[in-house]
Amino acid sequence: MLFRCVSLRNSLVKNIVCLILFTLALNSCRSSSTQEDRTKLQDLRKAYGTRYRFEFETGGLYLNAWSLVDKEPSKDEAKTLYKAFWFKDGQKRTENTKYVYLNVFNNEGAFQFQVYWDPKINDFGFSKKPYY
Repeated sequence: MLFRCVSLRNSLVKNIVCLILFTLALNSCRSSSTQEDRTKLQDLRKAYGTRYRFEFETGGLYLNAWSLVDKEPSKDEAKTLYKAFWFKDGQKRTENTKYVYLNVFNNEGAFQFQVYWDPKINDFGFSKKPYY
């Protein structure tokens, strides 16, 4: 009986250790934004904070922008926002961030469109889907 209790206890400890290791591994996959990303986000907030609320989506890839004023945000303005975050000096797209997509929402919080850079055509692309 004593052996069985020790065995069950060891099994419980193993399960707890496995759960802790799994949680740590999962969190390491969700790398956080870099200091440069956070600086660019602050710059966006300073320049466009009266018109948009910006947040990185947990887990990466997506920068979300909620319009504070427009029911139908402008695609041209969204391209300007994208350039402000992803382009160096507004001219050349940089590859030094894990974020890829800009999801744009209206002033009611409804998803409107996604902006991304398509290197095949060297121009912006738009999608009606918020996630890939």
